[in-house]
Amino acid sequence: MIAEDHPLSREGLRQYLEMAGDIEVVGEASNGQELLELLERPEVAPDVALVDARMPVMDGISAARAIAERFPGVAVIILSAFEDTQQVDNALGAGVHGYVLKDRGGEELIRALRRVLAGETVIDTERQSAAGR
Repeated sequence: MIAEDHPLSREGLRQYLEMAGDIEVVGEASNGQELLELLERPEVAPDVALVDARMPVMDGISAARAIAERFPGVAVIILSAFEDTQQVDNALGAGVHGYVLKDRGGEELIRALRRVLAGETVIDTERQSAAGR
């Protein structure tokens, strides 16, 4: 599932993910509240939600916190344009399984998604890159 407030970014993410062949996008939302409403539907059962950190109505970290409480089987990866240490800490505190910077390439995002599906926590920051992530 994808939650991103910019339609062009959301559509691009969907297309890129589905080109991987083994990934199916089962829903899209433009904010955290829409994401939670979609997750309430029994026919929508994602393994992972890719969630923009900054969205209107309900931001990604608030949505991640609600997902961890209400839908513990759904892993959350926060997508952010900013490497903000406080935001990373807030995301981890909200129970996310991944934090990926938007300036990474699509292949890196897919690798992160697969690692999260394998049970790993993926935190993509420059300091992690410098440490040999």
